[in-house]
Amino acid sequence: MPTKLRYLDDVQLHQIKAKLLRVESTDQGQFYVFDRTIFYPQGGGQRCDIGTISNNEGQIFDITYTGFHDGEVHHFGNFDQHLPEPESEWKLKIDPETRLLNSKGHTAGHLVHLVMEELETNLRATKGHHFPKDAYIRFEGITDTDRVELIEKANENLKKYISGGMPVTSRILTLDQLKSKVPNIPFDLPEDKPLRTITIGDYPPVPCGGTHIDDISQLKTTTITKIKQKKGNTVVAYTFS
Repeated sequence: MPTKLRYLDDVQLHQIKAKLLRVESTDQGQFYVFDRTIFYPQGGGQRCDIGTISNNEGQIFDITYTGFHDGEVHHFGNFDQHLPEPESEWKLKIDPETRLLNSKGHTAGHLVHLVMEELETNLRATKGHHFPKDAYIRFEGITDTDRVELIEKANENLKKYISGGMPVTSRILTLDQLKSKVPNIPFDLPEDKPLRTITIGDYPPVPCGGTHIDDISQLKTTTITKIKQKKGNTVVAYTFS
């Protein structure tokens, strides 16, 4: 049974009640599976949420990692081999500071993406890594523009856009609808199901299942620190806060 991903509906939802479906153990440790969750599972270039789960008996466990497998979110933690009752009700609560930082990093990555493609139209983003200490966007294509000049101009635009602010919105589209808005999609996307997309301001939507802030003005800064080119690709490193 797939886990219902409540963070897709409401990124500001920090706690919910959920029904426990089962408990399993692997080489990574013990994990719980619920019918729904607000915990973002690590993937798509974004760190997972952390937080706690608690039951009606007053037991509280830390969730230290969440992963996605065959449609389910696996909630890992130190449960001391606790075996709760099936179908029991639990309160799931994420750490809001971690969620906010991860959301800022992901939104900042999308902003770097659009700024770079504005300045260098031959670049096409193919991968994003939005972790706080080593964030980067990888683009297909290279540029002849002087890297120092390109970094300076890109950072000027980033600062201008953040200062002015632009809303970040999500929407479900079919693949055909997405292609009508974005002619060159450098991703292998499923043709048989709707896609969640993220849009910054009036820019074209981008397929994304991550969490985001509501407006880019919530970023204090986003700064490109380095641009490297190798084997036909351009990698743009950035920091955010």
